[in-house]
This record gives sequence, structure tokens and C-alpha cells, in this order.
Amino acid sequence: MLDILRSGALNDLPLAITNDDISPTNIIVNNGILTGLVDWEYIEEWPLGWELKAIFWMVGKGMGEGEDYALHDNTLQIEDAFWKEFGAQLPVPVRQQRLAIQSAMQIGAAASTCLYGKYRGAHFASLPSMLEYSIPPAFWSLDQLL
Repeated sequence: MLDILRSGALNDLPLAITNDDISPTNIIVNNGILTGLVDWEYIEEWPLGWELKAIFWMVGKGMGEGEDYALHDNTLQIEDAFWKEFGAQLPVPVRQQRLAIQSAMQIGAAASTCLYGKYRGAHFASLPSMLEYSIPPAFWSLDQLL
């Protein structure tokens, strides 16, 4: 991760305001439509992609202390919807930086294990999965914009 940071791979990413606590319990959905995001006590400005670590809270279970991290049965459907919607919102030049965005996501995931000086066991338990995760190219195709 230090190599990624030192290489400047994140330098061209736009900064984004983040809730830094996106999880199923902080997302309000009404009739299948996202209508709100709550719990803004950790608001920050990070490189675009930092908060994408939220995908792990959406597709995973067992995030409590002492629980094993495992994927939900419908992980592929969740991933498909997540990446298609996220990617569709980005301008094409930013969308073309998939690997930099993925790196920001992985660095954000690693940092979240001890963010604000607190050890967060549930985040740490899922860290190996987060660091191996790649944004699926099929869900990120520029062709989907056409």
C-alpha cells in the first residue's frame, strides 16, 4: 500500500465527501430507492474510492466482534447493482481510473481497521478479503454508459 501511495496513483483522483460509516444500518431505502444516509459523525474528505470499502459491509455478514466474515448468498447481485450504479455516476475520465479507485478503496479498508486510533475488530476480520478484492471489470465497463 505504501508503494501505491508513493507512486502517486491516487493523486489524480478527485476528493469526495464521505460519511465514512456507510453500512446497511445507515442507509435509508424507501420502495427500493435510496432516500437517505444517516450517521455523519465521521464526515471526511478522502480520495474518491476511499468509502467504497462499504461494499464489504453490504455483501458480507459476520461483522461483529468474534464473528467470521462470510459472503451473503446474493453477493453477485449486490455487487452488480453497486458497481453499475456507482460507475454510471462518474464522468468518463474518472471512470477510466478504475485501478486508482480500487487502490483508494483498499487503502481505505486497511485504514478503517484502526481509524481514529480505535481498533475495530470487525473491520480487521474482513481485511484479507478487502485487500484481495478487485472491482469486477464486467461491472465497470465504459460500454454500459452508451
